[in-house]
Amino acid sequence: MPSLVPPDPPLTDGVLVLGMVGDDDVDAVTEACQDPSIPRWTTVPQPYTRADAEAFVSEMAIDWREGNAAAFAFRRPGEDRLDGLISVSLVGQGIGVMGYWTAPWARGQGLATRALVLVGDWAFRDLGLARLDLATLPGNAGSERVAHKAGYRGGRLVEAAVNQRGVRRAAHIWTLHAPSHP
Repeated sequence: MPSLVPPDPPLTDGVLVLGMVGDDDVDAVTEACQDPSIPRWTTVPQPYTRADAEAFVSEMAIDWREGNAAAFAFRRPGEDRLDGLISVSLVGQGIGVMGYWTAPWARGQGLATRALVLVGDWAFRDLGLARLDLATLPGNAGSERVAHKAGYRGGRLVEAAVNQRGVRRAAHIWTLHAPSHP
């Protein structure tokens, strides 16, 4: 796949700005992933170390170059510290898989929903994707609210849908179609 090109100007809705994840984000990623909720509901390593954050930032740069995935740090305008991360992995056939987490200091403000909408609109418009999927582990009511508010539908339970640190877990699968697709 060809390299992905970061949006220029960066994605924003005036309340949130999305930019590439970089070396300046390592400390905030490390700090955020100390919160027990992030490893509980995602696939990040546990325990999470600074080396994990450095490896993640490096891998995200490679994914952009190789056209595999686009990861964004989301933050409020004028703020240096990220409020969360969101990515879309390209899995072929016009399908992307979304993943996101919100730092504990930024939860409950609708930022993840805004980020999900911004990246979804970009993926449909600029990447030409036809469908976006995301998975939530059973019990993750916060992420399910985010998915629903961003227009995702479904929530069908699929066995062994997510590999969480070597364990296959059931997950609810949510889907959003491009505006021109059913």
